[in-house]
Amino acid sequence: MRYSLIQFLLLVALAAILAELGMSIWSLFDAKAYSVTAVVFAPDGKSLAACLFSHAGQVSQTAQDKVHVSRLFALVDVQDPTKLRIIERNTGTAYLSSLWDASRNAGGQCLAFSPDGRMLATVGLSADSFHVWEVASGQMAGTVLTPSELTGSIDWAANGELAVSCRDGIYVNRPNSKQLQKVTTSSHSPVAVALSRDATKVVVGDERGTIEVWDRKTGKHAPLWQADDVNFANKVSLACSPDGQLVAGSIMRPAGLDEAFDAICVWNTATRTSHDWSEKPFSILAVAMSPDASMLATAGSGHLRCATLSDQQAVEVDSENWIVCIAFSPDGKLLATGDVKGEVSLWETNGLRLVRRFSLSELDRSSGHDILRWTLLLIAGIGWLLIWRRVRGPSKASFETTTSTNPPPAKD
Repeated sequence: MRYSLIQFLLLVALAAILAELGMSIWSLFDAKAYSVTAVVFAPDGKSLAACLFSHAGQVSQTAQDKVHVSRLFALVDVQDPTKLRIIERNTGTAYLSSLWDASRNAGGQCLAFSPDGRMLATVGLSADSFHVWEVASGQMAGTVLTPSELTGSIDWAANGELAVSCRDGIYVNRPNSKQLQKVTTSSHSPVAVALSRDATKVVVGDERGTIEVWDRKTGKHAPLWQADDVNFANKVSLACSPDGQLVAGSIMRPAGLDEAFDAICVWNTATRTSHDWSEKPFSILAVAMSPDASMLATAGSGHLRCATLSDQQAVEVDSENWIVCIAFSPDGKLLATGDVKGEVSLWETNGLRLVRRFSLSELDRSSGHDILRWTLLLIAGIGWLLIWRRVRGPSKASFETTTSTNPPPAKD
């Protein structure tokens, strides 16, 4: 009996090893190179939401070739990143030309929390709608249809109004309403949007790299950065102070163009003054302003920089990977950055000390594989149990029953 139990336990252990081996082999084919394209803190600062994006395609393909794309939105506990919750997962196909359009908005927020932190708005792969989710339950609260094609940037103001960028302008969704109101018009598609706290100021960056601010009270708009009409911006990122008075914007042009177009600037809309914050030779991919408008953070090709707006005293650290998105915590004490390797890093704004770093793509893969791991283990366990019973042969009781039912041999 003891020998049979040891055999059974050994077979179970072997089944577990085979299940883990199957998971390792599966991971070789299932691995995705995710990039964290957007990150934002919840209003309470205890969690953050992030967008991960991946596409499978070769550089040599033409703009009209379709490739497989994947985008997912996740909620992460700041103190314990292993507590990962997938809110929305999108997969599908898209033209490479569409991906090029989306890449210009990688620094724009494609997700935003409501002011009370109870809702999360996400712009997925759909071209004509975005979703609103309940954070506590993870259930969809509603879908908002857009009059024209989405270009991916979204912002939620403190007064409850939500702005989203579309192909023909910026639309605003008033609280408790699914009706969108068009507040800006442009001959070129906007790819980034930022709102003041009361949503009266709308800052817009378009596909050329032009940045302008719209005053919804007067209906007038003023250009802050006037781009040329020939070239398109590779990346536009915006930040706005709560009162809408200070605006920060970064524009990165495609490789091969004049470096003068790769710049970052801070504007004071009240005094109509500006300050050039360009950081050559670094490429600026993301910009963020602290909630009290006292600090400005910039990130890009291998660097992260945090400076005070009053005297431009800055602290800078190097990064192994390209940082494509950045966000301040509500109290301004932490910075969250997302890079092209699927990692999120948390930094103290005072001195830029690294607090925590974790890979969202690995966390997603491990959480998604739990079901597959236990399924493989169950299948392997059942298989080995059947083999074990077959090797042991029929039980003694079964054998006695079988032999007792056979009639004795007849005598001559």
